[in-house]
Amino acid sequence: MGRLDWDSEGLLLLTNDGEFANKVMHPKSDITKTYLVKLDGHPEPNHIQKLMTGVTIVGGKVRARHVEKIRRPDGSDKYDWYKIVITEGKNRQIRQMFEKIGFDVMKLQRVAVGRLKLGPLGRGELAFA
Repeated sequence: MGRLDWDSEGLLLLTNDGEFANKVMHPKSDITKTYLVKLDGHPEPNHIQKLMTGVTIVGGKVRARHVEKIRRPDGSDKYDWYKIVITEGKNRQIRQMFEKIGFDVMKLQRVAVGRLKLGPLGRGELAFA
């Protein structure tokens, strides 16, 4: 369910339950998608506020439900990491949102869909529920 573009990684859900898939993917269901984002630069609080109030991208106006700066153990002072929560899921939405406020996304990882979390799985690993 859903998609990740070539330059993104993270949680993908596979199901044969069409009703569940439609519920998770449809914006009216208000299911959150949580991502970790590595940015080229350091946004100011007013930049982050713009993401919360909404920006216009290809496909319409979108906004973040939650945005917070996080500390990653592998981080450097050159790049900032953020956790961003959205409900829409338009094509390349997060990349376009940050581009709109003047920042390039260096890395993008989906870590949760609703209450389902990626957990300690490494790249290329899978788990069955």
